[in-house]
Amino acid sequence: MSSAKRLLSYFAPYKVKIAVAIGCMVAVAALNLVVPWIVKEMIDKILINKDTAMLNIIAVIVIVVYVVRGGFFFGQEYLMASVGQEIILKIRNELYEHLHRLSLSFFVREHTGEIVSRVVNDVYVLQDVITRGFIDLVLKGITVIGIIAFIFYIDWRLSLITLAVLPLAAFAIDFYSKKLRHIGRDMQERLADLSALIHEVIAGIRIVKSFGMESTEIERFKERNRRNYTSILKGVKVSAILSPLVELIMACSLTLLLWYGGHEVIGGRLTPGELVAFLGYVGLIAAPVKGLSGLYSRIQQAMAAADRIFEIIDTPAEVVEPPNAKVLTSVEGRITFDGVWFSYDGENFILKDINLEVKPGEVIAIVGPTGVGKTTLADLVPRFYDPQKGAVMIDGVNLKEVDIKSLRRHIGIVPQDPVLFSGTIRDNIAYGCPDATDEEIQEAARIANAHLFINRFPDGYDTIVGERGASLSGGERQRIAIARAIIRKPKILILDEATSFLDYASESLVSEAISKIMEGRTSLVIAHRLSTIVGADKIIVLKDGRIVEMGRHAELLSRRGEYYELYQEQFRKLSA
Repeated sequence: MSSAKRLLSYFAPYKVKIAVAIGCMVAVAALNLVVPWIVKEMIDKILINKDTAMLNIIAVIVIVVYVVRGGFFFGQEYLMASVGQEIILKIRNELYEHLHRLSLSFFVREHTGEIVSRVVNDVYVLQDVITRGFIDLVLKGITVIGIIAFIFYIDWRLSLITLAVLPLAAFAIDFYSKKLRHIGRDMQERLADLSALIHEVIAGIRIVKSFGMESTEIERFKERNRRNYTSILKGVKVSAILSPLVELIMACSLTLLLWYGGHEVIGGRLTPGELVAFLGYVGLIAAPVKGLSGLYSRIQQAMAAADRIFEIIDTPAEVVEPPNAKVLTSVEGRITFDGVWFSYDGENFILKDINLEVKPGEVIAIVGPTGVGKTTLADLVPRFYDPQKGAVMIDGVNLKEVDIKSLRRHIGIVPQDPVLFSGTIRDNIAYGCPDATDEEIQEAARIANAHLFINRFPDGYDTIVGERGASLSGGERQRIAIARAIIRKPKILILDEATSFLDYASESLVSEAISKIMEGRTSLVIAHRLSTIVGADKIIVLKDGRIVEMGRHAELLSRRGEYYELYQEQFRKLSA
């Protein structure tokens, strides 16, 4: 289905409102067309006959016409704005909801700024056409039809001269509008590129400043801003050519009408009032024809925006639930990887034939060089991704058969770089568990060694953390993330080296908190610093996507294999 037909389907639930609005538009257009006819009557029957009484009546009629027109105008504007905003609300909600259904791989492939641009900028372009554009299309269309009917009634020969020129205007509109759709898509993409860069740099502003890269980023911004500017100018250029071209065609038509119509009046075949009314109608037709040409341009840009919006909505979710997904009400915490192969692109496998059994309550550390697939392996447990081959199971149940929400309810995740949301400390700890009581929130904070520092703030648990937790230190953010992970009392924990970027004091507090929360829980620890996983029940070593070694710390060191080499390399770096 084309984007245009798809957009029209959103109008279906609002047929009554739209019908009433169209009725108002017809009334407005009809009342607009009454005025030139009144002028004709004034010239031919009132001014020539010097009929003062009728002049007074006409004056009252004109006022009444405009009062009634104002009422119908309000009706068309309010009703269509209501319909348009409801449609935009539905499209934006549908788009945002679908984004949450998409797998993590989509967000790895796409720039955040590009996604934001489609949700905000592209939908805004649609909003303009759906709310204002529909009114213009109907009102101006009815006006053009009505004017043509009136001018044929006045004089068919002058009307034919007028209509002979309209195909030229139509050809110009069609020719330039095809260009505008292409340019419109390019404009949206350039704006998305600009938004993506702004988002990326602001999110990483600390790194930009620490490396003194402000000038480089400013130049990158200027380059993309220039591309956006150039793209917009292309659209302006085409639109700027189209409008005066239509006006020129209409002006030539009007001049010809004046010349021919003048001869008709002089010859007595046309009254002065009829000529003035005819020219008035032709003058009226120029505005809606010009408006329709501009509207066509806006519609082309809106279709380009719609293409980009529906492109996301049509992106299939890679991780889907079966119709009768099994709800996990409780778990023991046994995790099994059975012949697992995984690839992000379906060709280059990050994980190859992974076979691993994790017993309930065990602490399993995953180590290996950067990029070997440690985080990817852990991400298969909450089913952020599905393996291409093999199966991941919890308590013997294949995760592809499980209700995703119920699965993740039993898993707590503490990332290396914790993300906090704007709001209070209380909100962030209770995130994912909104019904948590104050006692449960404070208990989770105590276990995470966060209760004391939280109470030092004047507002305590109601302290605003700022965007991404900017008002807190790294150690404080990490401890809140730990509290957030354990408040739901998960049976499985995934810890992505939560202390690697902390100072000694913060690392000690966080490590102590981690030790407490791992008790009695199945834990997968993604280890970057090997000194932190000495006490793990089992250490698995990944290399080239495969498990090459498995055992406890002392056992692996005694083998002098891959783990020994990794350990010695880190020891040499620390000693250097």
